[in-house]
Amino acid sequence: MKKFISVSVFLCLGLSWHCLAEPSYVGVENCSSCHQQQYELWLQSDHFKAMAEVSEKTVLAPFDGRSLVFHGINWRFSREGEHYFFEGPGADGGVQKFPVLYTFGHYPLQQYLVDIGNGHLQATNIAWDSRSKEQGGQRWIHLQPDEKMHHEHPFFWARSFQNWNGHCADCHSTNLQKNYDASKHSYATTWSEINVACEACHGPGSEHVKLAKQGKIDGASALAYTSDASLLWAHDGKNTEAKASGSANTSYISMCGGCHSRRMQIADANSIDDYHNKYLLQDVDDRLYHNDGQILDEVYVLGSFMQSKMQHAGVQCMDCHDAHSGKLKAEPNAVCAQCHLPSHYDNKQHSGHDFSAGKQPLCVDCHMAEETYMQVDDRRDHRFNIPNPELSERYDTPLACLSCHGDKDASWAKAAFKKNNWSMQIEPWVSAWNQALSRDSLALSSLAAEAVRQDLPAQIQALLLRSLESYPSQQALDVLQSQLDSEQVLVRRAAVSSLSFVPVQMRWPLLQQALTDSSAAVRFEAASQVVGIYSELPAQAKSQAQAALNEYRQALSYSEDFASTQVALARLYSAEGKLAEADGAYQLALKQAPAYAPALLAYAEFVRQQPKLASADELALLSKAKLVVPESAAVNHALGLYYVRKRNYSEALAYLAAAANIDAPDAQPRYFYVYAVALESQQRGLEAVKVLQRSNKYWPGQYDTLTSLIVYLEKLGKTQAIPRYLDELERIAPNSPQLKQWRQRYGRAP
Repeated sequence: MKKFISVSVFLCLGLSWHCLAEPSYVGVENCSSCHQQQYELWLQSDHFKAMAEVSEKTVLAPFDGRSLVFHGINWRFSREGEHYFFEGPGADGGVQKFPVLYTFGHYPLQQYLVDIGNGHLQATNIAWDSRSKEQGGQRWIHLQPDEKMHHEHPFFWARSFQNWNGHCADCHSTNLQKNYDASKHSYATTWSEINVACEACHGPGSEHVKLAKQGKIDGASALAYTSDASLLWAHDGKNTEAKASGSANTSYISMCGGCHSRRMQIADANSIDDYHNKYLLQDVDDRLYHNDGQILDEVYVLGSFMQSKMQHAGVQCMDCHDAHSGKLKAEPNAVCAQCHLPSHYDNKQHSGHDFSAGKQPLCVDCHMAEETYMQVDDRRDHRFNIPNPELSERYDTPLACLSCHGDKDASWAKAAFKKNNWSMQIEPWVSAWNQALSRDSLALSSLAAEAVRQDLPAQIQALLLRSLESYPSQQALDVLQSQLDSEQVLVRRAAVSSLSFVPVQMRWPLLQQALTDSSAAVRFEAASQVVGIYSELPAQAKSQAQAALNEYRQALSYSEDFASTQVALARLYSAEGKLAEADGAYQLALKQAPAYAPALLAYAEFVRQQPKLASADELALLSKAKLVVPESAAVNHALGLYYVRKRNYSEALAYLAAAANIDAPDAQPRYFYVYAVALESQQRGLEAVKVLQRSNKYWPGQYDTLTSLIVYLEKLGKTQAIPRYLDELERIAPNSPQLKQWRQRYGRAP
């Protein structure tokens, strides 16, 4: 063994002796001396082209000084010798000339990083379409063509959402140190490699050197994340799917997932650790995903992959992709054929297409449909969806068939499915989730049944558990408690997050358990719950919770340059009675993102509760929020309540009416109910009934809506309409004493 150690160290010394002198990150040049093949693959990858200093070699767009007009605003990209510039309105709306320091991305588009001072690098949302002219490229495009863009818009290029340091940097460079100074709102960001190089995935070279000195370089053990064995897939000649042997390996999720997911960072991104100890994976919800889980917004792969039967069965990233180029290991159908027997699937019986005519689609065309982001960037859905026209028609979700058959519709596809005798059965969890999305009071039973299914991927179980929060009941609590000991981090975290309806005296013991969970993601979720009840806890419990809150505070520090994090900190300070610190956090949030509506609303509520302490005006904050997101139901509702408190009822009703808008992105039945109550209080009962009827159409089975409808109809003397609402009320509250009284009076609907 001693001889082996000396040989391995000698080998390292002979090939790349300078690595041994490096304390931490050794750089891709040193790695390439031993790993030439992997290095050459990396040179072909998007990782290599993730970011670069501007030069004639790296800049793809013509910085020729021409005037570009987007959203009625003039912009210019120009060059003076070796220096590149971007000219247009800055954060204050005034026209300025900014230095361009880096290219950002390569294909199918390239953005440019602009220095606006104080260490802030901003990604331009005017980008160069680097595709060929034949593909429609070689042109300047605006990444938000349909937005009404202005200098106060959240996605304006100089605002926080376009900030590279906080939103992009850690996934485009190696060993990124953000170095944000909250007191100065400044960055001093550094990196070891400007792009995504070897050590971004394999960890610092110092670890490799240490293993070499110990004689432990034996292939996989030299890698930061991939020392565990993976499943091996092989066809047995009897089944249409390959069978697995060995143990599943989740380390690839930790290696790839941080940059290929919509998530929040809660620990050092450069640490070699489990994904869930570093990040909070974004939930599946109807803003980011369609109502069957297909991708809608940009979610960067992992959130959809974690929904898939493939991942649930143990398939991992490198089963399909080459680690160093990022490309597929084979042609698309050949990749699928590793596990899915071609003789069974590559035929007309399976796809409905005539292979002899050369019209057969690829597997991915049907099972990994594309969504286009940033106008030209097509991304495939990694949940490996099975097209279902019945589901698409019922829930208005994308149907892969129509990607090729654009002149057809779901009804045509249904006929084709029936002709081929293909299943159109909708998975029960999809029906349960959509029931919950419509806030159907009867969804509880189906949600509870689906949420405990062990055959569902953890990401789907988590989705269903989170939906239970809207159904406060003993049944929901029993389900949540049963999942607090799940083997799956996502499931435990979701169970904890949905406990908010549980009374404090019952919730605290459950949270105590979660505060010591093995996963940082679960502990973070539990601490967030504690913040909401901290002021109600007895002194001993507060003392017990302090360590968890300190860890929570530390986790938030990794994203303290985000306005959303400052709002979370403000709530933590408020819970602890540190009101001046809370006020300061709200102010910093609005300095970071002046147009961030959730911060404006949260600060307005803080001002309402602490009028003598806060340094802002409630109405000014709400008015700014209205300017930023005029269609928001939450903003209009808050303004309506403000004027109710001021007894300005005409203004209040105008805003409450705007909040009761089914087309608002954040519409909910509560806003309709409050508007109806306000109308009725002003002797406008008939209008109140119409508002409640409209709400009941979209969100059937709401107790407050139905009881108010009955009361208002009774006052108006329109009792003939009451029995139908009593029938609906009986479905959700059959044992209500009030229902029995109304039944005796009005009977049943004819």
